[in-house]
Amino acid sequence: MVILLEFKMAVKKKSDKRIKKEKYWKRLQEVAARYKNVLFIDADNVSSKQISKLRARLRAIDAYMIMGKNVSSPTSLRMLLIQLES
Repeated sequence: MVILLEFKMAVKKKSDKRIKKEKYWKRLQEVAARYKNVLFIDADNVSSKQISKLRARLRAIDAYMIMGKNVSSPTSLRMLLIQLES
């Protein structure tokens, strides 16, 4: 007599951090595909008030400011280039 046992693998929920990172990647790739000009800057020692004023001016001309990490932004754009080439 053979008894077969069926086990269900536990499904691991995505962490909030992972979900946020995936949304960032998707948004960055959508914006990069939509616009032909991109400007990367380093925002050290910039106050939140300065950033707020800059974002308001950018919205007026239909532009985006996306803040990201040094690794995630180029990696996301590289993945977009690979998708567009294939």
